[in-house]
Amino acid sequence: MLDLYDDDADRAFMRETEYVNFVYVDRGYYFNLADYDGKGLHVVDGRRLTTDVPKNPARRIHIFGQCTARGSHVIDSHTIESCLQRKLNAACPGTWEVVNYGVAGRTGGDMNDLNYILCSDFRAGDVVICLAAYRDSTVELLKTFGAICLETSSVLAAPTNVAKLGRWFLDIPLHINHRACELIADHLFASLDDRLELSSHSIDDAARERVSFYDEFMPAVVNSRAFKNYIERLKNILGDQIINRGGGGSCGAIVMNCNPFTLGHRYLIEEAAKTVETLIVFVVREDRSKFHFADRIRLVREGVKDLTNVIVESSGQFMISTETFPEYFFKSQLQEVAIDSSYDVRLFGKYIAPALGITIRFVGEEPFDAVTSSYNRTMHEILPECGVKVVEIPRKKVNGEVISASKVRALLKEGKMEELRAFVPSPTYEYLRQNWRN
Repeated sequence: MLDLYDDDADRAFMRETEYVNFVYVDRGYYFNLADYDGKGLHVVDGRRLTTDVPKNPARRIHIFGQCTARGSHVIDSHTIESCLQRKLNAACPGTWEVVNYGVAGRTGGDMNDLNYILCSDFRAGDVVICLAAYRDSTVELLKTFGAICLETSSVLAAPTNVAKLGRWFLDIPLHINHRACELIADHLFASLDDRLELSSHSIDDAARERVSFYDEFMPAVVNSRAFKNYIERLKNILGDQIINRGGGGSCGAIVMNCNPFTLGHRYLIEEAAKTVETLIVFVVREDRSKFHFADRIRLVREGVKDLTNVIVESSGQFMISTETFPEYFFKSQLQEVAIDSSYDVRLFGKYIAPALGITIRFVGEEPFDAVTSSYNRTMHEILPECGVKVVEIPRKKVNGEVISASKVRALLKEGKMEELRAFVPSPTYEYLRQNWRN
């Protein structure tokens, strides 16, 4: 490794760290870097630090990729992103910020990068760069979105650069040193300047509005074997249950996590069940909550077994899941972030609801959680266009206080089991009393 460097800072970095064993965080839909604070290496909020970023930049360049993008064996100031940042600062001071989303090929390669992009937040005028050795099929997919595809091998192999580079990679040409990072940054800057006229600041914001990748992927999803099997399975299960109950007629649905099941959930179900002949309660299948799915759905079934027109079923992988709405599972971290849940809502409204005969979607009023509140607004905007009415039901209160699962979890954490009785049905209380451990 030391033979790769003639720069004292990089050599010192290699000596002191020998090799940085990057740690990755599983976000369900993608991996990102774990935060790290070391000498020459910093990861903040899951992204490698880019140096020399100006204050309050108007626009951003987001670079996704694997080891090359991340900067496997160089200090923060020598990554491709930091090199590019300095070039942008010189050409158009204060305008751009370069953000490093680089992860690693072993976290899923192409698909990890694409999923990471889908879950990231962009603004009008931003630029997204994928810097990696992608498969041909991935490159072709990116081209269908209007992506400009460049290759950098010719830059590194150019006769004028060969002598300058010397030995420039460690074991494979994805693990590069500071000289190669600088050359690739030069190439990116020149390519961007040609296309975006960076130095003259002339960017057509309207033409670069954020594209909803989910809308582009929708046809592929609904035509997939997985989605077709999912719909058929629900039809078979729910059809049999509706027939066995003598149901039919108007059909409504609720999708809820129930973490755990409370009297607030019970109230929402009771009120909804009064207005339809059949009510399907879909319990979120993902096991990313405090309480496991098997326990959550069992407590819901026990808590509503007296309601004869209510069916309780798993939401599966296409309703509020890491595939359709990954932000839902990181709500506590995203209260100040604008969330786009339209993919999940459109998938339900256009395809799931018609297939199952659902014409009403019931939701609980959400005064506290910004992510859920945003999701409710999106349902109000989109579902009526799909022929699904949205009915929002006010929350149930106890002594003037709204009942919520978060309140129940807080009481559990404080060990206030007796106070808990007023917020949960008997089956939930017994389960918590027997199983809860701080």
